Amino acid sequence: MALNNNMSEEDLAKLGVKELVRRVRAAEAEKLKLLQEHSNAMKEINKRLHVHLLEIRGLKEVNRKLSDDNQELRDLCCFLDDDRQKSRKLAREWQRFGRYTAQVMRSEVATYQEKLRELEARQRALVAQNSELKELCILLDEERAPLRRDQGDGAHSDEMASEGSGDRDNADYVRRLEERIRVLEEEKRLLAQRVERKAAEGEKEDAEEYGVSGLLATPHEGTRRLLC
Repeated sequence: MALNNNMSEEDLAKLGVKELVRRVRAAEAEKLKLLQEHSNAMKEINKRLHVHLLEIRGLKEVNRKLSDDNQELRDLCCFLDDDRQKSRKLAREWQRFGRYTAQVMRSEVATYQEKLRELEARQRALVAQNSELKELCILLDEERAPLRRDQGDGAHSDEMASEGSGDRDNADYVRRLEERIRVLEEEKRLLAQRVERKAAEGEKEDAEEYGVSGLLATPHEGTRRLLC
């Protein structure tokens, strides 16, 4: 039975000592019980608070790691963007270089082709001249044959000497012409090799240029463009 706090002093005085002692002890027991419950409640609250503090620390650590990862990703994005810009700049420079090289190659190939045509024309002229000289030598031999039969022995020996000297001169001239033709043929062969090599290099430069821009040329297309 709990102590009634609303009882007046007269009512308390009417109660006996035993009843008052019993009520005091009951009040103390109830007070102790409330204090125990309060203590248990505080312990539970402290326990839960400690758990929440640990969770907060864990969340802060996770947040810190996520912030570090986010910063690393930002740095990586900046690096990749810089690298992309440099790659685009390098690609543009390489395309300009490829176009310039192709233009120079076309000009050089055109020059070599013109020189080759000139050498072929000179060679044809020398061949024609050599053929005319050979025909002239044959005609001279045919014209001198009757004269050699009509002249005497003394005149015959003089004519043979002069004819031999003239034939040697003609033979030397023919040999010089043949040597000149061989030289022109060798120059023509070397020039043709240089033209083929330049054309092959120009085709390779065009293929690399279109490889940077994403358009690959078909085989021999670069050579056809250079020769056009």
